[in-house]
Amino acid sequence: AHLDDTYRPTPNLEVTAGVRLEFIPTTSGIDDVTGFTYEVSFFDALPAVGASYSFHNHVAAFLNYGEGFRAPQFWGFAYAANPSDALRFENGRSGEIGLRLLDFGPLSGSLAVWRLDFDDYLVFDTGFYENVGAISSHGVDASIRLDLGEWNRSLQGFDFHAACTVQDASLETGSFAGNEVPYAWGSKANWRLIYHDTLGLHASLGGTFVGESFSDSANSHSESADGRIGLNHSVVLWDAQLGKEFVLSDALLLQVSIGASNLLNRKWEVHSRGGFFGPGLVAGAPRQTYASILIELL
Repeated sequence: AHLDDTYRPTPNLEVTAGVRLEFIPTTSGIDDVTGFTYEVSFFDALPAVGASYSFHNHVAAFLNYGEGFRAPQFWGFAYAANPSDALRFENGRSGEIGLRLLDFGPLSGSLAVWRLDFDDYLVFDTGFYENVGAISSHGVDASIRLDLGEWNRSLQGFDFHAACTVQDASLETGSFAGNEVPYAWGSKANWRLIYHDTLGLHASLGGTFVGESFSDSANSHSESADGRIGLNHSVVLWDAQLGKEFVLSDALLLQVSIGASNLLNRKWEVHSRGGFFGPGLVAGAPRQTYASILIELL
């Protein structure tokens, strides 16, 4: 059940508030081979509120808070680290405050400070499904969009987009409380230069940066002999796309594109303690090229 409402106390202020009631009467099952059985239920009231204030047509401040949950996947009960201790539903709370800039000349963008807190965090890092306790993460998001043609007429048709996140995610409970959350990178960024013209030609060149992360709760820097544990190094991956639109009729549009991910064929890997990819050093995707044809009805 979900109920919310939006209202405007003043012409410049918009507020949305609501609550969601979640009730799962029972999640249960039995393994006839091992005799393992489980049965759990869940109920919670999850409030949320958001507000935005427009200073003028180009600048607005925003504030959001919400609560949510994540249910254990049904298959996970059979892979629980401790079958006698039923998996618990993960609860979360998130909040953010920031500024947004829209079409201020050639510039648009946003800046937000946020915090996330989770209880009974669920992971499948070791080949077992388990709750690892509470974690907390806080950070800053920033994004920018620049219409280069608006800034300089000789660059008509070019847009530049970029975004970055810096975060500190830490374990809040257990013997490793205070350490970084495994596989939680401390920084991430992406950027893209886009070109499009009135004849339907479009091209883009962009990249993604993912910072370092640890693969275990002990935050081990050194790599183990089996590759399961160690520091996951930062990586920069580039991609590109080139395409053309053809107007076949008043009602039909054809789009043809070619492109590549990991354009420079960068070799990268991640230490895995188990999970979906199995234990050891897992290779990242190499360069992959593609072609696409899209027919759109107008």
